Amino acid sequence: MSHSLSIQAQNSASSNGILTRDQLSAAALGNDDWLQVSLKAANSEVKVDRHGFTALHLAALYGRLSCMKLLVEKYKMSVDLANHYGLTPLHLALDMKTGPRALECVQYLLERGAKVNVQTKSGLTPLHQAAKEGRQDCITLLVEAGADVHAKDSQGQTPFDLCKIWSHKACARFLRYKMWEKQKHDLSHEMKKMEKLKKDIIASEKETLSRIKKDHEVIQHLHFCEWLDKKGLPEKLKESARSQTQTSSKSSGYRKGSGEQCNKSLSSKTPKRAVLPSARSHKWKDHSNSQHSVTKENQSHGKKELKRWNSSVKPSRPPITEISRDFQDLQSAHSEEFSSEDLGSYVLLSKDERGLPRINTISGKEVSPVPNLPFEMIERSLFPGSVPHQRLLSPKNFTANHILDVPRKQLPSNAQRPKSEISYHLQQKVDPNYLKLTNNFLSL
Repeated sequence: MSHSLSIQAQNSASSNGILTRDQLSAAALGNDDWLQVSLKAANSEVKVDRHGFTALHLAALYGRLSCMKLLVEKYKMSVDLANHYGLTPLHLALDMKTGPRALECVQYLLERGAKVNVQTKSGLTPLHQAAKEGRQDCITLLVEAGADVHAKDSQGQTPFDLCKIWSHKACARFLRYKMWEKQKHDLSHEMKKMEKLKKDIIASEKETLSRIKKDHEVIQHLHFCEWLDKKGLPEKLKESARSQTQTSSKSSGYRKGSGEQCNKSLSSKTPKRAVLPSARSHKWKDHSNSQHSVTKENQSHGKKELKRWNSSVKPSRPPITEISRDFQDLQSAHSEEFSSEDLGSYVLLSKDERGLPRINTISGKEVSPVPNLPFEMIERSLFPGSVPHQRLLSPKNFTANHILDVPRKQLPSNAQRPKSEISYHLQQKVDPNYLKLTNNFLSL
């Protein structure tokens, strides 16, 4: 009995192996009729081999679009089905075996909802595979479908790095431009979030800042009264100074004997960077307002505006060409610039344990979420007047690498290596046609 069961198991295993081989072979060759017959013999069950490959994977690998449509539309196979290594039909459709049929296969898979950023066990995305093979048309299609140009595999390589390794220059230039475009878009989005955050901080902490200013004024008057008592000045001057402190304390809600408490509250709530607005910022605001008022007065009275700087070599006559524009025109052209208001009296900027930026307001609240920007950019946005302007900045990606650390592909085989020029120079001595011509010439 056991012997008959083992024979039946062997027969079923051999039949399953034959059906699996038939399905995979039919999909690889693109024979729709053979594939349908093999699927009917397996009761519409799609077989899987020991590596996790199915007929859909083989059809995508060899670019058999008709077989892919049959398996996906009639037998409802998933376009994101992965084998044991994490390879999906979209990965396999970008292989070198697909040939010129890769673009239509990739386009069909994307139309059927294939995930464009799916990763294998080694971290490869379909964009990595397309960059490795140098398929620029497929790279363009994947990027338009939302492929991540900054994705990294398990070795930390991006699709742009693979283009450089395999010397696909046109693909590398396209991916580099898309990476720059994505960085600029993300930076603009985060800067808008930073601008909104600044407005929210100013709106919520305005009352707290005004109360702290009043407390500072009360403390200054108290120190002034103590100084009067130590100096021994006349009583009339002391009484007038004390009356001023009483009126200011009433307006700020200050009670007698609470000076120490006010000092403690100020030292606990006021951050190190929380200082009163500097006079330079007020002067800048007043100066800008005065400029606007002067221009308005000139326009109202019809006076002539001031002449521009004469950039000509000869001061007696203006320059021949006039390529400059008015300052107001430049301002209108860049009307979406961000505000340069200093929040030094509202917030404290620091770093947490992981080195990430952390923003605390003057009332002790921690602002979250912080925009995804470098610490220097957040500092320059919050405190534009205190951060010095750096004249020399090296490019972000300009880093020195050792030649041994540069990623490169393996050495070519002997058959792939270029021939030496010596063989071309010695061709005249080896080529029999040349020898025949020379002998005929000598015989004449």
